[in-house]
Amino acid sequence: MKDENGKMKTRANSFDASRRRMNSSSFILHPSSFRAAFTLTEILIVIGIIVLLIALAVPAFSLITGGKSIEGATNQLSAALGRARAEAIGLQKPTGVMFFIEPRSQRAMIAIVKQSDAVSSSEVVWLDLADADFIPLPIGVTVQTIGDTSNMTAAVGDRYIGFNTRGVDAAGTARTSTVPFGGVILFDSFGRLVSTNYGFRCIDSANANTPLGGLLKVNGLNASAVGLIPSPTPNVLNLLRSQFGLVMFERDLFATQNGTDDDSKIAGTTYAPAEQNEELWLDNNSTPILINRYTGTLVKGE
Repeated sequence: MKDENGKMKTRANSFDASRRRMNSSSFILHPSSFRAAFTLTEILIVIGIIVLLIALAVPAFSLITGGKSIEGATNQLSAALGRARAEAIGLQKPTGVMFFIEPRSQRAMIAIVKQSDAVSSSEVVWLDLADADFIPLPIGVTVQTIGDTSNMTAAVGDRYIGFNTRGVDAAGTARTSTVPFGGVILFDSFGRLVSTNYGFRCIDSANANTPLGGLLKVNGLNASAVGLIPSPTPNVLNLLRSQFGLVMFERDLFATQNGTDDDSKIAGTTYAPAEQNEELWLDNNSTPILINRYTGTLVKGE
């Protein structure tokens, strides 16, 4: 027993010794086991490559998303026109769409408008809202309608109708709205596009705001003034006519070229070089969209 116990003790001591050697050797760090770190030059090169890739990717991404936004705006416009055309046939009165800028979001919107029953005029179709359901265009996309200047004087003609706040009432007094309004596209009772003089009926016979008046908030109107005509004078030769087409484009890109929503022509001022430059830019950079006169379908140009 004693000898045997002594042998067992010797084995245990041997095991403990080898374990200590193994543990101590496992924690020895040799210089060859370290991996060299990146140098500052290598890090700067990698950062430069990343920045270059981002710079190349952002314009391409913007181009792709911009195209999709234009497509989305086209689809929304098509749906709005289809709805307006159906109501024109159903109501048997001129009905269509009006574009405006929502002040808080600065987003282009579509409103369905119809001829007002309360006002009759041989020269102007007075419009009011058909309902209060507005259709927003995709963020960053805006429109200008293609102006019909065939019955307008040279001092007032304008190829593209942007968004304005100025006009006159039925008596010829200058008026301004709070909300910028754009062009109008109308269908007649047969569902055909119609080019006609128009105005926005904003006040009813009790001097209360109509639905459209509540939207535009035109200053100083009364029942005899009726509303706002987007023209510098009520002369029939100076009146805007409802339009047959429009252009869509990216608003931010337009702004980088000093483009603005405003049309100096609506205020009766001269056809300034700035306005001419805007129209040239729209000729080359916007997406033109015409509307089939008999079916209301969209024809997208190049």
